[in-house]
Amino acid sequence: MYPSWWRFVGSLVFAAVMVILGLYVLAARREFANEIELADIRSVEVDQRFIQRLLGLGNITVASAASADFLIRLEDISNPDAIAEQLRQARLKRLA
Repeated sequence: MYPSWWRFVGSLVFAAVMVILGLYVLAARREFANEIELADIRSVEVDQRFIQRLLGLGNITVASAASADFLIRLEDISNPDAIAEQLRQARLKRLA
């Protein structure tokens, strides 16, 4: 004999609420996306921990000249030195 599906209603409702909450959190994070104009970039820094260096990953920190405490941190980026250099070159082209 199989149990009735009513036995699982609580779990199904909980799962549905968690999915809806997760989608809401993802949508809310997209609203607060940080952006910096290329001309406003003050510095681009790369830092790599030992494990990241072995895996070819790293963190890139982009600081804004418009605000002293405004940073964008990109974590676990593949080939971070090349990406940082692309950002620096794009900034220089924008300023020229």
